[in-house]
Amino acid sequence: MKKIIPYILLSLCFAFLTAGFLVNLQSDEIWPFNPFRPVGAREIFKLINEHRQTIKRTVLQEDPTLCRFAKRRLDEIINNDDFSHDNLKKQWADEPIENFEYIGENLARDFFDDKKLMQAWLSSTTHRTIIEDKRYTHACVMKKGNIIIFEAGEKEKE
Repeated sequence: MKKIIPYILLSLCFAFLTAGFLVNLQSDEIWPFNPFRPVGAREIFKLINEHRQTIKRTVLQEDPTLCRFAKRRLDEIINNDDFSHDNLKKQWADEPIENFEYIGENLARDFFDDKKLMQAWLSSTTHRTIIEDKRYTHACVMKKGNIIIFEAGEKEKE
């Protein structure tokens, strides 16, 4: 019996720590940096719109056409191991996005925290410009693996 007690105590400690760890996975207030909480496309989209509202810009609407384009871009970036905007202009020239006059793109990689990603984008003049551009009315944020892409667009005038 004396030999079993340490194992029981160890098991209880492990269970307690695991339960506490799982609670922390859900709360940024308890553990602000959480490498196991993935950056989420929906949360980033929400943060972008919250920022736009603070500077009196219109809220971006998610657009399925931009999402299809973002998915193609993500696949291209991952499959070609080319984390850059280099092919954006070429792809836009080869296959313009229907009903869009202009698009902008932000890329990110290896971010584990939505708010830190937003801080990084807002700290960069070019990324901030794309987020804050008043011409943009529609957008899409997608994530695949460790790559995050934000596509924003201005619809053609009717």
